[in-house]
Amino acid sequence: NNNIILTGGNVGIGTNLPSDKLDVTDGNSKMVFGGASSDRALLYFQHNAIPVDGEEIGILDFRGYNDASQDTRYVILTAKAEDVTDGNEDGSLNFFTMKDGTATSNLTLKSGNVGIGIAPSSTTSLHIFKSDPTLLIQASNQSGTAELQFFPRDVSNLALLQSIKGNNNGSLVFSTGGNSNNGYAPTEALSISSGGAATFSGDVEIVKETDVYLTLESTSATTPEEAAIK
Repeated sequence: NNNIILTGGNVGIGTNLPSDKLDVTDGNSKMVFGGASSDRALLYFQHNAIPVDGEEIGILDFRGYNDASQDTRYVILTAKAEDVTDGNEDGSLNFFTMKDGTATSNLTLKSGNVGIGIAPSSTTSLHIFKSDPTLLIQASNQSGTAELQFFPRDVSNLALLQSIKGNNNGSLVFSTGGNSNNGYAPTEALSISSGGAATFSGDVEIVKETDVYLTLESTSATTPEEAAIK
């Protein structure tokens, strides 16, 4: 078969000059399997034509049959060259899964950002787009806690730590003020118990230009005296 070439220990299909152990070329599409440095295996897909911005440069399908014996693309990965400008190249990888008979975009990795259900913008690190989105952080052990941490820096480049932590007693704790000077141990500022009682560890400040109101209201119509400032 003139379409299969063996040269120098390399196999070429569709090419007379295989670039590695296995080189499959079809027009401007190329798949190569070989070895990288440090004895690592390497498999890459190459788009040999110069793409335009936003053009797909590779597709990986996982297929099977449905109960009507129809070939179905259950999972699809598409790679795009988002920006082909020399020195400013950007790429994306989109994960599609079949949902109710339609290939649906679930996850997009684009230019260092992540989108779930949507392609993220250049200014959004993580964007979740769904009709009723839910973010679940769950402890795997019985006595564990679940915590969301924020790690910004101030104008002097000092790393700061704030957190929202759900404890195993049902409470939710907001903490602030952690930094390198105190071992990144933030101080509890607000605790909300499982029963809904809120405890502030510092001053409570309400700021508004006009018409500032503080309303205390009992949820029981029969015992309004329970709403009070102590």
